[in-house]
Amino acid sequence: SQTSNQQLSQHTQLLFHSRPSTQKDLSQCVTCQEKQISVQKKPHESLGMTVAGGRGSKNGELPIFVTSVQAHGCLYREGRIKRGDVLLSINGIDLTCLSH
Repeated sequence: SQTSNQQLSQHTQLLFHSRPSTQKDLSQCVTCQEKQISVQKKPHESLGMTVAGGRGSKNGELPIFVTSVQAHGCLYREGRIKRGDVLLSINGIDLTCLSH
């Protein structure tokens, strides 16, 4: 039922930099805007994104960034996370020094 689905939904908070997907070096990004969003996600639903970068990345020391947003996840439905966005934290967990 709709009521039980609403009771089971969770909020996921993402803090990210929005940047053009052609920028590989965050320090060269002059149009970055830090945003914090909260999305509702069902317990067994995927966020629906793939990421790359992080410490020890094969392309160097890069921030963790979104490489794609899949149509089956809640981020696609919300429409605010885009390819190229840099993830800073999820649910208060700092991602800026993590490897991937």
